[in-house]
Amino acid sequence: MLKNEEVRDDFTSRNIDQAREKLSVMQMSEGARRNYERYLMELVSERDVMETAYQKGLMEGEQGKEQAEQRAKQAEQQAKQAEQQAEQAEQQAEQERQVKEKLVAKLRELGIDPDLEE
Repeated sequence: MLKNEEVRDDFTSRNIDQAREKLSVMQMSEGARRNYERYLMELVSERDVMETAYQKGLMEGEQGKEQAEQRAKQAEQQAKQAEQQAEQAEQQAEQERQVKEKLVAKLRELGIDPDLEE
């Protein structure tokens, strides 16, 4: 497999690409190898930063979703309260109309015309 310190391109065994890369790194000069290892560390660091940002975005998105759901529930409750208040106002108006009709009928019984303005 390793003849003349290289892996031939026609080899297809498992993990051959990893062996090829390892051999390539081993053949680098000391300075080139340090630069390559630094590059790999930077890649890992960048990947970590991106993953952290992604996770943070997911969490913020979930929080935003929860807040939106809470606001929707509050709006629904407010709408129900407004509907109940409107129904109560209608009932009160109907009660006042009935009281007025009874007063008008009573005044007419007494011979007083409630439609006359003095």
